[in-house]
Order: sequence, then C-alpha cells, then structure tokens
Amino acid sequence: MKIPEHPDESLRLDALRRLEILDTPPEREFDEIVEVVAAFCETPIALVSLIDADRQWFKASIGMGIRETSREHSICAHTILEPDFLEVRDLLDDPRFSGPLFAAGISQPRFYAGAVLESDDGLPLGTICVLDYTPRELTEAQRKLLRVMARQVTAHLSLRRVLKIEREVTASLANTLLDQQNLLSQNEVLRQEVDHRVKNSLQMVGSFLAMQSRKSSDPAVKAQLSEALGRVLAIAGVHDQLHRSGQADRIPVKVFLEGLGARLAETRPAFIDAVTVSSDDISLSPDQVMPLGLAASELVSNAFKHAYSEGRGGTVSVVFAVDGPTGTLIVRDQGSGLPAGFEPDSGAGLGMKVLSTLVARLGGTLSHEPGHPGTCFTIRFALEPS
Repeated sequence: MKIPEHPDESLRLDALRRLEILDTPPEREFDEIVEVVAAFCETPIALVSLIDADRQWFKASIGMGIRETSREHSICAHTILEPDFLEVRDLLDDPRFSGPLFAAGISQPRFYAGAVLESDDGLPLGTICVLDYTPRELTEAQRKLLRVMARQVTAHLSLRRVLKIEREVTASLANTLLDQQNLLSQNEVLRQEVDHRVKNSLQMVGSFLAMQSRKSSDPAVKAQLSEALGRVLAIAGVHDQLHRSGQADRIPVKVFLEGLGARLAETRPAFIDAVTVSSDDISLSPDQVMPLGLAASELVSNAFKHAYSEGRGGTVSVVFAVDGPTGTLIVRDQGSGLPAGFEPDSGAGLGMKVLSTLVARLGGTLSHEPGHPGTCFTIRFALEPS
C-alpha cells in the first residue's frame, strides 16, 4: 500500500535538509538518547528516524543493523501523518503494515510506538521510536518519556545547526577581524554553553524519571524507573566531568569512576555495605568513557538487584586497570553467584542486552567467573591512543 505524502511535503523536506543531518556519522548525543529510551521502554530496538523523500534514515539506533530503509516500508512515514504519536500493538493486525517492513533476512517486528520529531515551525521531520518482536503496549510513563525525548532530539537538531552556523561565522571573522586569543575565548564560551544545555536536558529527564517513581505504587514499575534513572545519572556524570575538567577531548577515568561510584552508593539497598572504586590514573576520550561508565553502572546495578538477598550484606567493587594498550574493567560482588549455565550472550534480561551493546561500542569482550564468593564480570578493550 502506497503511503500518502504529508500535506506540506515540500516544506517538510526543505526543513529537514536545512538541518544538514542526513548521512552524517553517529553522534554521542543521539546515541545516548536511544540507549535511555530502549532501556526505559524495555524494547530491543530504538531509533531516531528521519523521513527523506524516498527513504527513512536512522541518525541513531539500537538493535538495527542497517542505516536506512525505503520509505514504502517505513512505519515512521505513517507516524509523521499523525498529530504527535502512533502506537500499534500488533503490526500484523494493521492493514497499513501487511507487507514486509524490512529487507529479507532481518527479523520483522510486531510492536511499534513512535513520537513525532517536529521542526521549529511545526513540520514533522521523523520520529523517535521503539519496536519489539512481540505484541505489547507501552505504559503511560513510557509514552510520556517518548514524547519528552522527541523534544530533546529536536532541540539537539536545532542546536547542532546553530553551532554549525556559529562555527562558520567564527571562522570567517577569524580571517578578517579576530586575533587568536579572541577566537579561543569564543570557543570556550561556546563549549560551556553546549555543556550547560546538555546538562539541563539530562537533568530534566532525570527529574521526570524520579517524579514518575515517586508517583508509582507498583514496586516493579519503581524498580524499572530506578534502573532507567541510574543510566541517566551515568550519562550525566560524563558531561559533568567534562564541564569540571574543562577538557572536551580527554576525561580522567579515576576521577570519573570515583564520582560514579559515589552516586551509585547513594542509591544502594540498605543491605549493601559499600561500593568501592579503584582505578589506574589515565585519561580517555568521551567515546570510551561513556560506554565504560554506563557498563560499570549496569553491572553495579545488577549486583544490587540480583547478587544479594535482603538481610545478607556485602560489598560491590569496581576496578579499572591498564596493561599496555588494554583497559580492563572488573566489577565484583560477594553475593550468591550466577545460576548454573548462565552465559551473558544468551541472557534474555534487558540489563545484559544493554551491557552487550555497551561492550560492542567499546569493541571489547565480556567474561564472567565465580568470585569465591559472588560473581566477577570483566570487560577488556583496546585503549584509544592519546
């Protein structure tokens, strides 16, 4: 079935192309958003999808091994025709999606929910969406988060374009009017402004998750909200360290992990005695520190949730060590250990899926072994050159 065009299709495409976002490389700001959305909505797939004239293109994705599909096979092309949101419990029951949605060899989803990304003048550019392989429905809190994140994506898109224009203007002025010192000063102000805006965005999402947790009376929902909040706090920790260090390209891992450990310790259950952190003194790029911090947070949170039974105390330790070109992250608990036959790659739990994605971003390996007592998880990856 041919998908109808948007009533203002030419204006919509003009607005999309003015952003100069199509076919650009992955960017951390958008990757972080789909990581949070996939974790909170408990779906294997999350996308930032932009609808071009004859295709949909993914600026960020989790669980999808391709960067684009044809528009005629796009669920999001239907979503931009809706006021702001589309949710389909079972795609097989909807005549709009009777044909294959992706290319041959790619598993076909059954569930979809997406919030529209709008330009500054209200034209739909694409969606932030989640998909699953089984029919289901989102909770009201999950729907609200998708809408909030849609506004965050469009804010990042607008900010990205503004910064590009500012860089071009700054370069032009540098050639004619400004000396080197003035140019450096402007760049520092610009960097601080970006840090400030990203920090505010993360604080808003964290406040939303905390508010929903306080309102909920369901212990299972509270636990999910707490896990999602922990992931947001880990992301916020990297940006906070960037702001404090004044270095956009290198982050001191020891300081970062100690700060992350302190935040995790504040949320530990009463029967966890402590969260300890030990790290070699080395600085890494944000592209490595971000997945490293999120992986540490995920493993510590999993230990809080699964390693100990209430009334049986213990500690959780985080160790980061450098051996030549290799970095090693070790998270160890003193709990009851893993069930027989456990394998990280075959784990059906959301936490292990998130962890596998983060290890893949590091280009590393994940292993586990008994901790005598407890469990020890180890991530090894190649360090980027300074």
